[in-house]
Amino acid sequence: MPSAHEERKEKPWLECHFNDINQTSIKKPHEFGISQQDCAPLSTISDDVVDRTRGSIFGLAVGDALGAHVEFRPHNYMVANPVKDLVGGGTWGLEKGQFTDDTSMALCLANSLIACQGFVAYDQLVRYKWWYRHGYMSSTGHCFDIGANTRESIEEFEKRQSNFAREHNIALNQIDQLSDLNLLHEFKVECSHAGVAGNGALMRLAPVPIFFFRHPKMAVEYSGFSGKITHGDDKAYDACRYYGALIVAAINGEQKNELTSKSFYDNHSEWFGGRTLHPDIMVIVQGSYQKPGGYQDGIRGKGYIVNALEAALWAFWSDENSFENGVLNAVNLGDDTDTTAAIYGTTIYRFNSYVPPRENQLVHWFINGKSYMEAVAKALLKAKEEVFIADRWLSPELMLIRPTEDDTFRLDNILGRIADAGVRVYVLLSGETQFAIPFNNSYAEKVLMSKSKNGFIKVIRHPNRKSLFRLHLWSHHEKMVIIDQKIAFVGGIDLCFGRWDDEHMRLVDLGAENITTLESSDETIAENIVANISLEAAQQATTQTGEKSTKNLRKIYEDNADTEIVDKQKSSITDSAIIDRKQRMFIGKDYSNLYEKDFEALDRYDEDYIDRKTIPRTPWHDEALVVFGQTARDVARHFIQRWNNHKLEHFPKDDFYPSLLLKSYNDEEDSTVCNWKDFLKSKPFHVQSQCVRSVGPWSVGMKTVEFSIQNAYIQMIDVAKYYIYIENQCFISIAQDSTVHNQLAEALFKRIHRAHILNEKFRIYIVLPLLPGFQSINAVQAVLYFIMRSITKGDSSLFKRLERAGISPMDYISFFGMRTHDILMSHLVSKRFNLSYDVDILCLSQVSEVIFVNSKLMIIDDRIAICGSANINDRSLLGQRDSELCVIINDLEEEEGRLNGQTVRVGKCCFSWRKKLFEMLLGIQFENPYNIDVTDPISDEFYFYFRHVARTNTLIYEEVFSTMPTDCEKNFDQVSEYMKKPKMKDTDPRGAQQKLKDIQGLVVEYPIHFLEEENYLPSLRTREGMAPTVVWT
Repeated sequence: MPSAHEERKEKPWLECHFNDINQTSIKKPHEFGISQQDCAPLSTISDDVVDRTRGSIFGLAVGDALGAHVEFRPHNYMVANPVKDLVGGGTWGLEKGQFTDDTSMALCLANSLIACQGFVAYDQLVRYKWWYRHGYMSSTGHCFDIGANTRESIEEFEKRQSNFAREHNIALNQIDQLSDLNLLHEFKVECSHAGVAGNGALMRLAPVPIFFFRHPKMAVEYSGFSGKITHGDDKAYDACRYYGALIVAAINGEQKNELTSKSFYDNHSEWFGGRTLHPDIMVIVQGSYQKPGGYQDGIRGKGYIVNALEAALWAFWSDENSFENGVLNAVNLGDDTDTTAAIYGTTIYRFNSYVPPRENQLVHWFINGKSYMEAVAKALLKAKEEVFIADRWLSPELMLIRPTEDDTFRLDNILGRIADAGVRVYVLLSGETQFAIPFNNSYAEKVLMSKSKNGFIKVIRHPNRKSLFRLHLWSHHEKMVIIDQKIAFVGGIDLCFGRWDDEHMRLVDLGAENITTLESSDETIAENIVANISLEAAQQATTQTGEKSTKNLRKIYEDNADTEIVDKQKSSITDSAIIDRKQRMFIGKDYSNLYEKDFEALDRYDEDYIDRKTIPRTPWHDEALVVFGQTARDVARHFIQRWNNHKLEHFPKDDFYPSLLLKSYNDEEDSTVCNWKDFLKSKPFHVQSQCVRSVGPWSVGMKTVEFSIQNAYIQMIDVAKYYIYIENQCFISIAQDSTVHNQLAEALFKRIHRAHILNEKFRIYIVLPLLPGFQSINAVQAVLYFIMRSITKGDSSLFKRLERAGISPMDYISFFGMRTHDILMSHLVSKRFNLSYDVDILCLSQVSEVIFVNSKLMIIDDRIAICGSANINDRSLLGQRDSELCVIINDLEEEEGRLNGQTVRVGKCCFSWRKKLFEMLLGIQFENPYNIDVTDPISDEFYFYFRHVARTNTLIYEEVFSTMPTDCEKNFDQVSEYMKKPKMKDTDPRGAQQKLKDIQGLVVEYPIHFLEEENYLPSLRTREGMAPTVVWT
């Protein structure tokens, strides 16, 4: 093995000559840098670390450039003239985007680490000298904006070089190339002295902790030493050590709440080698920067290193997870604007996601399947090159627009038509997994691929289980449709049966066959009850809207379609089927009840599998988004990564399944696209957006696990100022539990605890399905058990922890569900709950008026939101289990709103979304006779009103229908007594009808104390009881 010295001789670039031997020619940086073939391959570093590293370095340069033109401007000037974007000119007369000394010195340091393959302080000083004397790594080709402390240290270094060369008989023109290890050790590189504590030591240090990220203790020590060679005070040394530790932790995946925790130093004390930090730095460690008032609270962007560190951390702590917010706040403190922003900028991509936030993006939301599927259908018909679809379950015969007279707008027919027109269609479906509803995606694969004669529709199912003995516990859970990598639909809505719903949330779909009069011993009651709106009126309104939409869309379709093909499709439909579609919204298997029976015989899609004259359907509530431009390409990036990984696994040598490539488009054009007019009824909103996901080795082939969805939820909860609104299919999160590991409940607990300590008015609304969505009672029991353990059941539950901390949970957080009711064949129908039990076995039947909440949505402060496919459980959040994709939006367009009684600026997208949902829950989306105002969700008046409506609705349902689950039943004995009670709908239909008139909207209380005294985990004798616990969590 050659020695390090011999290796340097064999690789001249390790010497990094800057001047030629006669000092007459200066090489530019790219002319002597390390060659590409000599670099360590990126494959040895995870994609996450590479992305975080890029984010840190780019963030530094962006912050530096942003503040350059106003450097040295005082705070009062910045208040009058706030920086809002990158501009040129100003202090240094730079071009827009040019950086200053902060970035130049960081690049000098980075190049030294790479060239020397380690920390060589002498080489770092040489490069700083090159920058000072020759403009090395400068954006202008010459040195400018050098700090006095840095200049003095470099000049001191030059003097020491001259003396050292004379003492050791080294030619002065060769002293920069010093590489002998003994001589390097002898040279005194600390060229500063005590009392020198400028921010120049801090602004450049990021490359050190990045380079040594695998060795935190070494990274922290070298961070300190990198500053000490030019800034000799202990405060500079310790400021660099502490900030270096923060960067190392961030690069290694720690989250913002951990980085800003007052216990961070104690939790990582071993990194600091037992040496206590300077008292002035310890004040910062203890959170001195956590001041909401910023400048008014004493935060200063000065050249003193203690001020600089505190200001940068304040910008990070208060940035609301927006790099733009943070870097602008840092600059607008004034004074040393570029350095404060540069130090802040070394923070990495938010949430450790695979992509950064995208600025000025277009987005629009959808509530429920009707508007979503109609938009998808219209967008598909406008596809020009390619379509990507990923679903857990897909039903080829799904009618995307209804009511309709024919199969024109059936999903498989639309895909077949665009494929025949030359559009490539790529579909990813989840393979069949154990303990899941039988979706028969293999049938969907065959149908879709048969729709394209030219082979332009390609389907991959993954995991494709070939062995009966191979156990697949996890699934691909994303739901996305991507058109030409420019438009992407993302959310919780699979393109499958049972997902289409509108604001009417129908339980009954019989058309004229339904008998809408109530049977009574005294008289016939002819009033229909559907959320206080007649069934006839609801059906007529929907039919008229649908027919108008269908006519418009058919024109689009037929303009692009071969007339003969369309005619054949029309003629293939029988007259009776046409009549059926005119009268009914849900054909065949699309009329479903989650709790009554699993789907079966999906190839006979037009046949009912439950009796719609006796069994109501289960309404389906869900949320989704459409995004454009860069964010749409980020969604496509995820799809492409999955497709290529699955192709490699299942079809490595099959050319029928090509590898896909990411496209490049004009970003400026993307931000002004008007193609939304083809499928949206209103203009999309301008937002900052970012894709986050849960993926790991099995799902996308990465060596590492990404759980940026969980990171995003935790950090968004942490920065919530006024309220949190959550809709989710699940809520399984238990602190310090041996089975459940995600940290969302912990984040909620900490936020509520902080509100309590600070005496803040803070509200959390959580809407869940009243029962998990399984026909199997054992599966219902398993999931329900962990949900109740998360909320109220046991010492580790959220409510019990809050109560032990002296906090009344209901002052801050409430859980809700959704119900509706109707008349079916002359009977009031609701959730008819037959319950029997044997030891710990809970048996349910016919759950009819429960509205199944499948949403995966969180809205915070009417400003930021996250929506996608991820449930609140370990399956969706840990990364190595189910694969998921979500989109975070941060409003850029504002309007006047009101929170906590105060007029505030709120985001147009998030506010309109939350407002529409609250109106639907309270039943005022059609008319609002009492002028209920949903603008301020955290005021005492509204919060108590919302809970009052939920409570009133719950009591009425229990009185009329004896609905279950209910808080009246804490054990099985109480269940037995409750079930014996006569139901008002049977004993007094007329009185029940009058009672139901008082139902307002859809919201009811979630039964957080249901069977809390019982253990109802499935018996080990059952299939579900033998399943690994992780399946249910």
